[in-house]
Amino acid sequence: MSSISPTDPTAHAGRWPVFMSRSAFVFAALLTLIVAFYVVEKVRGNATWKKYQTEARARGAKLTMAEYVPPPVADERNYAAIPLFQDMFKNPTPANPLAWPQISGIKQPPFDSVAKGERIDLAAWQKFFVEVKMLPAAGESAPRDVLQALEKYAPQFEQLRLAGARPECRFPVRYEDGAAAALPHLQLIQSGARLYALRLAAHLALGDSPAAYEEFRSGFRLYTALEKEPTLI
Repeated sequence: MSSISPTDPTAHAGRWPVFMSRSAFVFAALLTLIVAFYVVEKVRGNATWKKYQTEARARGAKLTMAEYVPPPVADERNYAAIPLFQDMFKNPTPANPLAWPQISGIKQPPFDSVAKGERIDLAAWQKFFVEVKMLPAAGESAPRDVLQALEKYAPQFEQLRLAGARPECRFPVRYEDGAAAALPHLQLIQSGARLYALRLAAHLALGDSPAAYEEFRSGFRLYTALEKEPTLI
């Protein structure tokens, strides 16, 4: 009777195909199970997502970026359809038409602070406007000097005043650019709010409440221009 040695290479050669065949079967079975799992989960996921979409839309929820883009507005009804805003979008590097001169070494005075109980210091702004050459010299009345200095922006304020009667607002933002969309109007609105605050404070200091109210109303319209902006900025 013959025996096969444990180290006999012919014995291993006979077992190797059987091992490979079984391993391939196990691998194929596992692969099939994994693929089946993902297919089932994808089907379940799509069904769950469609159900959520139906329920969310029934509540009025918006589910795509395109749904957040404001609809077009006719120019005669559009607060933003004035050169002041439109020119900011035409230039890749627009200059802010409501910014005051920036001169090295000259610090801008602070605005009022409700938290600190501080009001706008019109005398400090009078000095600032003299330093940046928006006033030839300081006069006896800081409020009047501030209003005089801000006459530099009279054409821009007139555009905003006339546009204030338009009931809607839609800025020409390229929303299709997503997070890379340019928003040059934001700096203009921020600067405009500061100028309105200065004019309002100056009119109040002069006891001219009607003029102060008009500044408030125009400034508030500038603020509400952002109501339908689909951004968090």
